[in-house]
Amino acid sequence: MMGYFILIFLLPYLFSGCSAQTSAVITGTSSISMASTIFYLNSSLPSMWYNNNSTNMTIRGDDGSVIRVVLSRQNSVGYVCGFYCINFCYEYLLSVVVVGIGNPSVVWSANRDHPVQENATLQLTGDGDLVLRNSNGTKVWSSNTTGKSVLGLNMTEAGNLVLFNNNEAIVWQSFDHPTDTLLTGQRLNEGQRLTASASKSSWTRGLYLYYATLTSASGFAAYTEVHQGPPLMYYQLVPDQSSRSSGRSNYAEFQRGGFIVNLGTSQQTFARTSIYLPDSYIEYLRLDSDGHLKIYQHDEARGFYEVLDLVSHDLGVCQYPRSCGEYGVCREGECSCPTGLDRVQYFDQSQLQLPSKGCSRLTPLSCHRSPDQHKLVELINVTYFNVINSVAALPNIRDINGCMEACLQNCSCGAVFFRYYYNVSDGYCFMPPEILSIREWQIPNYNFMSTTYIKVQIPYEAPSPLPEVAPSTPSPRNQTNFAAIIAGSSAGAFMLVCIAIDIRVMWWERNKDDEDYVGHLPGMPKRFSYEELRVATEDFKEKLGAGGFGTVFRGTLGDVCGRKNLDCQRSESSSHLLKLLQKKAKEDKLLALVEHLEEGMEDHREEIVRMIKTAAWCLQDDHTRRPSMATIVNVLEGVMEVDPNISYNFTHAMGSQVVANGHASTPPQASVLSGPR
Repeated sequence: MMGYFILIFLLPYLFSGCSAQTSAVITGTSSISMASTIFYLNSSLPSMWYNNNSTNMTIRGDDGSVIRVVLSRQNSVGYVCGFYCINFCYEYLLSVVVVGIGNPSVVWSANRDHPVQENATLQLTGDGDLVLRNSNGTKVWSSNTTGKSVLGLNMTEAGNLVLFNNNEAIVWQSFDHPTDTLLTGQRLNEGQRLTASASKSSWTRGLYLYYATLTSASGFAAYTEVHQGPPLMYYQLVPDQSSRSSGRSNYAEFQRGGFIVNLGTSQQTFARTSIYLPDSYIEYLRLDSDGHLKIYQHDEARGFYEVLDLVSHDLGVCQYPRSCGEYGVCREGECSCPTGLDRVQYFDQSQLQLPSKGCSRLTPLSCHRSPDQHKLVELINVTYFNVINSVAALPNIRDINGCMEACLQNCSCGAVFFRYYYNVSDGYCFMPPEILSIREWQIPNYNFMSTTYIKVQIPYEAPSPLPEVAPSTPSPRNQTNFAAIIAGSSAGAFMLVCIAIDIRVMWWERNKDDEDYVGHLPGMPKRFSYEELRVATEDFKEKLGAGGFGTVFRGTLGDVCGRKNLDCQRSESSSHLLKLLQKKAKEDKLLALVEHLEEGMEDHREEIVRMIKTAAWCLQDDHTRRPSMATIVNVLEGVMEVDPNISYNFTHAMGSQVVANGHASTPPQASVLSGPR
């Protein structure tokens, strides 16, 4: 039935217009009006066209392009088929080209990897084959339609170059052989590709190939190839798998105002909210040489222009694989070199004053030494573009510790990325064969979390650490990324630190001039400045471990109200904070933990409850179920929800560790406090 539909749709285009060409030379971008052209094999017209000045019609663009026209279907804006070249015109493509207003634009070519020279020929042979030969007679391309009763050749109004037979059916069409462009109404069928050119001036496939394809497993997806290993996905548009059915056609189709991916009976649509549709226009989707997937439009009012970048629109400008070069970090379109939690500079710009060209290691990784000479440095709030593709994850590695160890044991691993939701023991480990641009977190339209580690060489003679951020004016967001948790503090006090962090993050933004709200939380500990923490830890001398909340150091604090996990101000019946939290959780009265809500806090009851639940999440007996700092930030910002299955038992936190007179006794291990992340 679909075949009949296509035929009925195209018949008016196949056989409208006249069969004669008009002799013309068009210069610049002036508007032209040409009759439609259909070539019939049994007509009196010659069936061979020459790539030289003998052609009846030539179009010259302001950009230096030249088109020696074979077939034309055009009014103010339209399509022509012919020999196309640009600049010095040493090489030509047999192409379908958009012409009219603005510079010509190639939307299909038969011989992109094998251009021809002056005096090349195109012939529709007597047995129905369309053949392109170079000037020396070498066959470069053909439609492979010999013996299929071809009657003629036509350029349709949709930009489709068509061979049709005696039964008025399509024998061959350019729409079935896409290059880097989809025109309106053109489909990309399962297994077909859009393949980007090497550059704007070179039509051949690029060295680092970008391509987009359609598969039943991944839907419509864009990839970049790398030197070693499989291609890396950076964009995906896929329907919901639950609503698919087998036995139906799979395709992606570019339509007016949108792009549809169809897998069986399930569809996913990229639709534009604002669409400008002039009376006479041509619109198409192109995979550009830099991997950008863009919609372009030609119209008589505005000429040629970019309408929309699909990848940037959906996933942000930093999702493109080479936006900042190898190891470059992209944040809101700006490029820099990676810096870890230790603030040591391991990378520098590959080319000075050109941050988009990437970063190089100051000390290269050596594979000739013991694996003990390598370590992993955590990068905060960044991830990799390829983590959207779970199929690319390493098989049989689902926890973050195994992921990190796999990178340390693999000499070729330069960085590792771990993607998860609530549990770092159940996620996906990505070890890309090459590290291209590293992007900012979070990826729009994806709700998973990601942790990033870069491998560095040790011992390492590094420059001085980067300047510390002045402690007097901390960034609320960055403040959540570094918490020097003193290992001697009690588990109950650790919970209060979690609450303090939560409350400070949320209320710092809303009420910078009023910090008295902290006193409303029972048992709230003293807030320590960076300088106080530095002194307490003897300049962060002894590192006990690291986790999602930052690095854990051993240290000695001053007086913390002299309590054993007690609130000095509360009555005896509710003095033990953990028991009180358990009790209020059972009663579903968590808000009762916060006394005397002021007017400014009354409007944020749900947020306060979410903060308390987040603090309880920090104290899960199973440390692998505790959230990372990045997860906490996303919960407080409303991007994620608290794990609905948190436990309020806190068995590990009901022990006898105490803080008295500012000194810690029986300090818990760093892994107990924070757990691996």
